[in-house]
Amino acid sequence: MCEQRIVVTKDEDFVRTFLLRGEPPDLLLVATGNIANSDLEELLRRHWSRIETALATSRFVELQCDVRVIRT
Repeated sequence: MCEQRIVVTKDEDFVRTFLLRGEPPDLLLVATGNIANSDLEELLRRHWSRIETALATSRFVELQCDVRVIRT
């Protein structure tokens, strides 16, 4: 069975690997800088449906504090 997993990271190294090698298959980059965990949780909750929608059509989604950027 092939599992469909999405890597969620704040590490830019994953972006470089994604752009160069196409790995991992799906990537959510959390580009918020240093914020409190509670603020990060709230940001994810607030945008979760948009993140899901974006990942359904794009392989790379970037979440920032004020805007969501989608890259395929």
